[in-house]
Amino acid sequence: MDTLFSEFSGPRVDGLPAKVLNNVVIVSDYAHVTGGAAKVAINSAIGLADSGLDVLYFSAVGPVAESLLRSRVRVECLHQFDILKEPHRIRAGFRGLWNDPAKRRLDTLLKDYSPEDTIVHFHEWAKALSSSLFDVVRKRGFTFTITFHDYFISCPNGGFLVYPTEEICHRKPLSFDCMTCNCDPRRYTHKLWRVMRQLMQEEVAGIPKNLKHGIYISNFSYNILRKTLPDRLSWHFVPNPIDVERAERVDVTRNRNYVFVGRLSREKGAKIFAEATRRLGVEAVFVGDGEQRSEVERINPSAKITGWVSPEEVGRQLEQARALVFPSLWYETLGLSVVEAVGHGIPAIVSDESAARDLVEDGYTGLHMRRGDAADLAEKLEMLADDRLVERLSVNAYREFWRSPLSLGGHLETLTRAYETMLAGSDR
Repeated sequence: MDTLFSEFSGPRVDGLPAKVLNNVVIVSDYAHVTGGAAKVAINSAIGLADSGLDVLYFSAVGPVAESLLRSRVRVECLHQFDILKEPHRIRAGFRGLWNDPAKRRLDTLLKDYSPEDTIVHFHEWAKALSSSLFDVVRKRGFTFTITFHDYFISCPNGGFLVYPTEEICHRKPLSFDCMTCNCDPRRYTHKLWRVMRQLMQEEVAGIPKNLKHGIYISNFSYNILRKTLPDRLSWHFVPNPIDVERAERVDVTRNRNYVFVGRLSREKGAKIFAEATRRLGVEAVFVGDGEQRSEVERINPSAKITGWVSPEEVGRQLEQARALVFPSLWYETLGLSVVEAVGHGIPAIVSDESAARDLVEDGYTGLHMRRGDAADLAEKLEMLADDRLVERLSVNAYREFWRSPLSLGGHLETLTRAYETMLAGSDR
């Protein structure tokens, strides 16, 4: 079975002597959990600090997560707005292109670190910090890497998705076809701004042409990204960690809730889940929040929306789930909520054109749905009314997950090894 829990086939860089790694600078737009990328950035920062490394967490948008405040991590949060929530729209436009205050502050902080024993690790930058930070890190000679939680490294809108038509985009990034395609979820003038931002990233910040190391989290995303990134890029596979501790498998036959975890946004397929559950009259729980909350409430007034909650509460919601539904319209790069669900023995219904399809074997550990098809999702939900089927999927999912669990400890070990390889290769 070719799933996340099998061996990955992407390239690795091994055999280099390691330099001494003392410091890690984690760069991420948010200082609190807003989704999978921020969660991984925060958890890995805390874990690296607990292992004895000096860790700086640099972000733009607060508030700062309590877990960070209680940790050994040095936190630098600028308490800026992200681009969408900045009330001064002109300032939002300029900072989204090139966040000069963030660049100057990071430049000052990096004076306390040496490129000889420091890695700078980017998780998210496109929603607040901007590519200006690549410029200062590169000019100061630091070894740096990016975890590809999305596709902003290549695609102007970050998802290879044409939002108005909800089609997957196969155009070459920044080609004439790309620049003339109205793929933005808002309007074409905003697409032109995104093109300008991408050009700033490539021509001023020098990314990705000067990127030497990249971290991928699934074979699916690697196969998408490798077509658009430099051939000389060194790839490192570092699977995302999850918070699941091994416990008894959830008895899903006792549960009636169907659960969606993540942003309530167009690309995540929130409305599709709302429509499918409304048709069947089944219990729908949305764990998260986002710009489509009001539309979800309109489509399915009986749906429960928890808003953003703690990781512990996410776990409690999953323990009450009959199945997780992951109806994403875009490619995704993994689907962390799917991994967390199967760790509890909760089967998942996933979009057949997203990276999450690699996590679920159709009919064995969960079900695949046709991308963007609420009627097909409703059929899959109706199938899971069968206690025997949902029990069988649950048992299989739980068994396959715990054969090779994605623990934080394993993540940190792999990540540290990748950092050391990157440092060792910086002289080449």
